[in-house]
Amino acid sequence: MLGKLFKHELKNTSKVMVLLFCIIIAMTVLAVITLCISPDAGNAITSTVLILYVLSLVAIYIVAVVYVCWHFYKTTYSDQGYLTHTLPVSPLSILHSKLLAAVLWMTGTTILIALSFFAMITAATGGAIFSITPEEWDMFLQNWNSDNFMPLPWFIVYMLVSAVFTILHFILMVYAAASVGQLFSTNKLAFSIVSGVVFYFAEQIVSVIALLSVLSGFFRDIAATGSEADFLPVSSFTTFLNGSLIITAAFIAIYYLISAVIIRKHVNLD
Repeated sequence: MLGKLFKHELKNTSKVMVLLFCIIIAMTVLAVITLCISPDAGNAITSTVLILYVLSLVAIYIVAVVYVCWHFYKTTYSDQGYLTHTLPVSPLSILHSKLLAAVLWMTGTTILIALSFFAMITAATGGAIFSITPEEWDMFLQNWNSDNFMPLPWFIVYMLVSAVFTILHFILMVYAAASVGQLFSTNKLAFSIVSGVVFYFAEQIVSVIALLSVLSGFFRDIAATGSEADFLPVSSFTTFLNGSLIITAAFIAIYYLISAVIIRKHVNLD
């Protein structure tokens, strides 16, 4: 049943998201062609196209985020929610299908924008990235491994996991805020926004406390290595990165529990 709901959710949201994807591709093609014809960024036409390109991608990402969040609220907790909750499926299946679809669309948007920037960089440099020799690549890897705290493959995996966690975290925070807001009899949307603001500031407090803890670790490491050390020990950086993932995962779990409990037992569509 979850699979059927997921397919229906993808179909229901595909019109808007596919349109946004097409706009990204069109703007990328336009910008790449402009750079190939006139690579001088100081050219008025090239500059205008590049500015429109960047502004378009930023606007598209914002629209995608707003759309997937608004779609959840509209189809789950607004008047349209009556139809959603009359389906012969469990409330958690509804939550999971919408969450999976939202994460998939936002991950796809992020990947497409990243590929778009890669195409732009390739066009701007005349494809120089593809002219790197194996010897230069090996030298780059050696320098990376000697200058950084994490091998490049692990760093790439870490960044991908962090990106997925960030997307999942934001979506679930919005879902949790919408779930809390609908508990009120009136002004549900306003209370959802207020709940989101409260969640955000609570996160900032936790992040500041965690940052201060890491900074104290920096100072302890500096003191341990001596004042003549020409580098900052990497253990604290590793602790900071791992701590960030753990905190994000904790908030993901909290927001999921809030959303799951409310959608199962406390839906208020009055």
